[in-house]
Amino acid sequence: MKIALLGGALKNAGDFLITKRSEELIRIIDPKIEIEHFLRNNKLTEEELGEINKKDLIVIAGGPCYTKEMYPKILPLVEELDDIKPKIGMMGCGWYENTIDNSIIREYKFTASSLQLLKRVEKDTKFLGCRDSYSVRVLASNGFLNGIM
Repeated sequence: MKIALLGGALKNAGDFLITKRSEELIRIIDPKIEIEHFLRNNKLTEEELGEINKKDLIVIAGGPCYTKEMYPKILPLVEELDDIKPKIGMMGCGWYENTIDNSIIREYKFTASSLQLLKRVEKDTKFLGCRDSYSVRVLASNGFLNGIM
């Protein structure tokens, strides 16, 4: 199996550690898995997309991904998600807000493009990987009941 691991924090060094731990966990499942790293902070170049499309799976790891405008603002990836051929999964991704107020969490809504990416991940891998319970709750408030830590 070949995996493209997309990581890269903008502010928090801990998110780099989540990416590192995600790779370690993948290797526990199968030490023979081939993993190639890509930065997820910029739109993929044609060359990167070509390499990624040769993989079996993309794993987006760590970072404050679960934001209203996660795609394409936090995860620019590509113009059209259908250009990405492998399945897409997420590990240890987090919600990024300055509050943990339950009413804010219940009212938090993703943009249409972000919902498109979340639905794609849900279809591809059946779960959305989260780094904390707040992320699980924000996903649930948007109808995604398969957020797991």
